[in-house]
Amino acid sequence: MASAQDPPAYQASAVRFPEKQLTDHYVLHELLGQGTFGAVFRATPKGGGESVAVKVMLSVKRLDDAEKQARSEVYALSRLSSDTPLFVQRDTDRHTWQDAPPGCAPEIVCMRDYFHGQGQESPFYIVLRYVNGPTLEELAREFPAAQQSRFPPEFILYFLWRTARTLEYMHARGILHNDLKPGNIAWDDNAQESVLFDFGLSCTTGVGGKQLTDRCMSTGGTPDYTAPEMWLYKFLRHQKSDVWSLGIIVWELLTGNEYRAPGQDLQEIAQAVSQGARPRLEHIPEGNFWRTLLEGMLAPARLADNFDDRAAPRDILNFLRTMDPRYATMSDDKVEEELREPAIAALYALREAGAMEEAEQAQSPRETD
Repeated sequence: MASAQDPPAYQASAVRFPEKQLTDHYVLHELLGQGTFGAVFRATPKGGGESVAVKVMLSVKRLDDAEKQARSEVYALSRLSSDTPLFVQRDTDRHTWQDAPPGCAPEIVCMRDYFHGQGQESPFYIVLRYVNGPTLEELAREFPAAQQSRFPPEFILYFLWRTARTLEYMHARGILHNDLKPGNIAWDDNAQESVLFDFGLSCTTGVGGKQLTDRCMSTGGTPDYTAPEMWLYKFLRHQKSDVWSLGIIVWELLTGNEYRAPGQDLQEIAQAVSQGARPRLEHIPEGNFWRTLLEGMLAPARLADNFDDRAAPRDILNFLRTMDPRYATMSDDKVEEELREPAIAALYALREAGAMEEAEQAQSPRETD
């Protein structure tokens, strides 16, 4: 499991790997998704083995942005698995691992391979763990209509525990995700666990105490999940910026609503959020477990007091331990194990009910005029 301790180092093998040899090593299958900077395909190694996801980073009109995202993602994912992170150069070097690198946290969609071409418009290829399952955003659509996209509390507790541990692990290794949202968190139906992916906008801080960085060259990810300090201080980031985004996600899972930051454009959103706009918590009674939790995660963070008002990932874990006296003496792994089974049962019950509802609707005769 993920922890704040450094995982063991591994040795990356660098070999010459011309871009044109992609299909000599991988068999591409269906398209899994596409966006501004490229597309993701399911693939299998030609020599046999389990499925992987091949992320093709290419955008001719915005090549510099695509290249920056590829470099950020390769650096972050290698930093999360190694003491010797990879600095990507535009040449034909390839770095590959036959299996998940030792120390690669199961809560993260880790990198297996990457390479890129020599031409100015050649793509970067990042080969990742394949996750067979929906994102949190897609999961909510599988629930029955009466659920109104609300996730069961058992699942939210497990998800929050697991994600807080993941953030603690990432931050200890000097990585901020910088784009946490339901679309970047998946549920792996094979492993039956939540996993975090898409590190294209990630930022770096110092390891071992330095929590603040001005080396973040993007203004952040999706505006609705962007922390106030990202608007206030431009490129300045704190590790607790990820906690704000996680707080927005938890609020959405609880309420079944999509949070929309007030404003018609980025300037208006920036002004509103920097002045204290956040999801409304008034409908949750004072002193309620979830209200107390969200107040800590969505607290304003001020540079002058080193962001002390907002909860850190370990604060979240310590608070969750108060749910059950037994948790006080359990290891982090054991608490997660205790939370996992009820979460899986509640989630699959909802998905089964949603599938039955959809089947009934499909079999119902259509109304005629």
